[in-house]
Amino acid sequence: MMLGALALPRLFLGLCLGLCLALYGTAWADPSTGVAADRLRFGLGPSVMAGAEGAETTRAGNVCMLLSLDYLRDPIELRARANGALVSTPVRNQLVGNLGWEIGLPRRFSIQVSLPVALWNEGDRLRYSGATGSDATDGLHASAGDLLLGIKVALLGHPEEPGMHVALALDGTAPMGGDRQFAATGSLTLAPRLMIDYRLPWLTIVLDAQVRFQGRRTLFDTRFGDELDITGGVVGRLVSFRGMHLVAYLEAAGVVTSDASARAAELRGALRLATRHADVDIGVGGGLDDAVTAPRVRAFAVVRVPLDRHGR
Repeated sequence: MMLGALALPRLFLGLCLGLCLALYGTAWADPSTGVAADRLRFGLGPSVMAGAEGAETTRAGNVCMLLSLDYLRDPIELRARANGALVSTPVRNQLVGNLGWEIGLPRRFSIQVSLPVALWNEGDRLRYSGATGSDATDGLHASAGDLLLGIKVALLGHPEEPGMHVALALDGTAPMGGDRQFAATGSLTLAPRLMIDYRLPWLTIVLDAQVRFQGRRTLFDTRFGDELDITGGVVGRLVSFRGMHLVAYLEAAGVVTSDASARAAELRGALRLATRHADVDIGVGGGLDDAVTAPRVRAFAVVRVPLDRHGR
């Protein structure tokens, strides 16, 4: 059993290297969409906010399960460059469900798996954008997003002590059919990640940064390619009562890339009820600019359930 568990990280690293070679060894044709309207991938594990993830991993032999619903309003709009007039709204409303797991391994490793699905997808798609044929007439429909496989390791800091904690991760994604429905990316992606958190008794500061390598593509006049994604925030405990904790967090997320139209920035906040059996988050957010994939309004609910043999 131990040898099998230790073989999993090696297997995943080999898979990610294969994805990387495929990504840069293949000439990706520009798809009709190829852009996921929902950039938010909810963090897995015991030390997370919405998208920002701390350094802690699930204990070896245990599992953390995540179930979420995420609503976006107007995440993608097409505007004329000359005067900024609205031409069409390719994605007007999107409701995304996500199911994920983090599996704890020995030596503070963990494996993460998740898959989002656009349960409700409504908008113009490519109508009024100059597209021809079915691209000019077909609307949006429900579709699966990007399957994520990741491996994470905590490098610095004791999980039960305050102070600085550091972890590294490597994530790979593959579209599962939604790349023409603004539900998935138009190529394989590979993302090395750095997670740093500083914990105080009632407050934690988190920084989560990743370099995302992906196929180059163009959506309308916006060019997408490799990018730096940065998410950071603060989470604090407000009150505790009989083993339950009311927690609040605020985080900001931004994209650094060559095209200014793709530099989406967003602010999100939520309240969490943390109990021994589950954490429940209710939150809202919205874009800080008019970049593609910065939603006008976001509302989300997340349930994380630790399947922990030793208790929380």
